[in-house]
Amino acid sequence: MRDAATGTVTEADLSTSGAQPNAAATGGWLSDDGGYVTFESAAPTWLPASPPGVTQVDRRDLQTGTTILVSVGSSGLPGNKTSERPRISGDGRYLVYESLATNLVTAPASAFRQIYLRDTLAGTTRLVSAAAPGGPGDGVCPPLGVYPQLCGSFQPQISQDGSYVLYASNARTIVPNTTGAFPQAIVTRVN
Repeated sequence: MRDAATGTVTEADLSTSGAQPNAAATGGWLSDDGGYVTFESAAPTWLPASPPGVTQVDRRDLQTGTTILVSVGSSGLPGNKTSERPRISGDGRYLVYESLATNLVTAPASAFRQIYLRDTLAGTTRLVSAAAPGGPGDGVCPPLGVYPQLCGSFQPQISQDGSYVLYASNARTIVPNTTGAFPQAIVTRVN
C-alpha cells in the first residue's frame, strides 16, 4: 500500500510477527478508512493448522500490525478447502467471501461454493447463501471446463455498513422457482 501524501510504501500481506508469506497473496481490498486490508493466501508458514495448499482469507490491521484468519469457523478451525474473493465492510469489522470449505458452520456440508460472513468483533462465521430450509444452497454447474468457479454462489460484495451482502448464484434452493440455468444477483440483509 502506498501513502500518496508521504510516498511511504507498506507491505500489507504480512503475518502478525511481520513475516512475509511463502506463497502468493492476492485479492486485496481496503476498508473505507484504509485501516484494514483483506487478502487471500495459501502461505503455510502463517497457518500451521491449515491444510497444505489451501487458500485462506486474512485481514490485516494496518494500525496495529496484526493479521487474523478470516476463513475460520466459530470453532476456531481454518477452512478445510479454498476460501477466496474477500470483501470488507467500511469499518473493517465484517468480511464476506466465497468458499468450498465444509467446516465453517454447522449446516450440512455442500459440494458447491457458498458465501460466508465473518464478524471479527463477535468472532462468528455465518452462512449467507443459505437455502430456504436453512442449509447451504445448491448449484448448477456449467459444462466441464467452462467456468468451474461458477458452481453455487460466488463473487460476494458487502455494503459499506455491513448490513447487506450481494452475490451471484446459480443455486435453485435460495430463491423459489429458480432453475439455476443462469446466475442471478441475490441481496441478503445480514445485520
